[in-house]
Amino acid sequence: MARSFFSLLSVKTAVVAVLLCLLIAYAGQAQTISSTPLTITSATLQDGQAGIETTSSFEFTFSRQLPFSSIINPAFRFEPRRLNFREEFFFGGERTVRFRIRHEPNTDYVAYAFGALACNSSASGTGCFSTPKATTLYLQSRPYVVNYTTAPTAGNRQASGSVTFGDVAQPPAKSGGNAALLRDLVEEAFSETHHAAAPQLFSSLATDSLQRTVVFLLDAYTFAAFAWTPRAGAAPDVAGAFSMQHVREGTYWPIAVHFADRFGMTIARLGYHDANGDFDPDPVVVGADGVSDLKIVLMPDEPILARQAQQVARLRAARLFPDAELVSVMALNAEIAGHAAAWRYAFYSPAADTLVTVDAGSFNTQLYTQTPDSLVRTQQPLPENFVDSNVILQQAETDGGAAFRANFEEQALLNVALGDLPLSFRPAPPARFWHVLYEAPPMSGSDSILELFYDAVTGARLDPINVASDAADAMPALWLAAPAPNPVRQDALLTYAVQQSSTVHLAVYDLLGRNVQTLVDAPVAAGTHTAQWDASALPSGTYLLRLTTGGRSAQQMVTVVR
Repeated sequence: MARSFFSLLSVKTAVVAVLLCLLIAYAGQAQTISSTPLTITSATLQDGQAGIETTSSFEFTFSRQLPFSSIINPAFRFEPRRLNFREEFFFGGERTVRFRIRHEPNTDYVAYAFGALACNSSASGTGCFSTPKATTLYLQSRPYVVNYTTAPTAGNRQASGSVTFGDVAQPPAKSGGNAALLRDLVEEAFSETHHAAAPQLFSSLATDSLQRTVVFLLDAYTFAAFAWTPRAGAAPDVAGAFSMQHVREGTYWPIAVHFADRFGMTIARLGYHDANGDFDPDPVVVGADGVSDLKIVLMPDEPILARQAQQVARLRAARLFPDAELVSVMALNAEIAGHAAAWRYAFYSPAADTLVTVDAGSFNTQLYTQTPDSLVRTQQPLPENFVDSNVILQQAETDGGAAFRANFEEQALLNVALGDLPLSFRPAPPARFWHVLYEAPPMSGSDSILELFYDAVTGARLDPINVASDAADAMPALWLAAPAPNPVRQDALLTYAVQQSSTVHLAVYDLLGRNVQTLVDAPVAAGTHTAQWDASALPSGTYLLRLTTGGRSAQQMVTVVR
């Protein structure tokens, strides 16, 4: 699930339309990519420039004449995106583009450009794929990065280091032989499918290049990239070395973003500084002498299988509670091939009587602790040799999942979990099993579901029963997990479970008891479900998440920060 950094929905929509047109026009054309890169030769905005007016116009001049504006506009980004607004964009000449940006006062910004396109026959201004066809294309080989500020003075400290490629199959030595499989859930996705029609254009580099990377210093690290606030940036050279010359003294989290293609549309890898090897981003302190020798390893940003990240999750849980045992696994954004953007691993420590939840993907992990309910305390640990999710989903598709999805034009919802799960309709206890749930999409008007169960170790299909024992009576009627992340800046993932099919109401309340947002108000099937919460419209403060059904309720406190 590669991701895009576009900040405006209108821009994203325009880019998709433009790309579709380009790919249709490109099919079958004999065009080559020049070894001479397209570069920005001059700009009115200089690195380290201070005292920028809150509303300012910037001009950038390229080494070659440019085609139509739709290709150039999304190539430029101004970060932090939440603290600026692009008012205008237009051509200032054959090789020059101009942006009018509205900023916040006394704020440091990073402007970077990558993905611009030129060609050898764009004199008419109609573009590089019109008739007559251009024979040569010119693309940027390296991002153009400028640091500037609306404050009266810029920072004067240096931060430098290097970026290298990591491999899911070959983790860094510090991980002790366990794959570092770390990933962030970067927002506003563009899939790589738009590359398929133009392999020469989008896959023109046989060897991956560190030059398609931008390094940022964030003032705080969060699990979701849309909440990042970059305060400085740089583009590494071909060897991966980078240096920022205008950094203020303070504490920062170094992050690197690597683009998959020369259009800068798709993020292939992400990396961060992990000084102690604990699979979490580590901050650095920039003092009077600056900071040097920062090490950032770029890991592939891709969906993973359930078993791929379990060892990393086990290591993280064991660092806090050596006796912690894995009791359940749940997919976050499951895919029909058995992959997920991340997996949620739940561990129980009997000695500390604590439930440890680790969200782990190919780039990043995040850990939470909470007091368990009575059901967790009685769950049997999962075997380490459980069948992987791709095997289970392949079987589920054969057992009716593919037909179910076809009934809803491939829009059916998919939930995947593993463990001794708190379901009233399930294999006979104490079975540990895979639960695959297909649900009709919310707007379909249907409440159809398909539930399938498989043995955790053998993968054999299991028949469910209606559990009517004391153990079943001990199952909570409903359960609401702590939101992830918490505190939340914009988006959070909410996980809840109900013992029986029922109508649930999940809402957000302020401390005065007012309902400020309703997230779910609909019938749901028995089992575990997730809901995405967009908290961007709420001011900073403490809120109550409340789940109710059948006269019962569960709640969690959450903090919104800006």
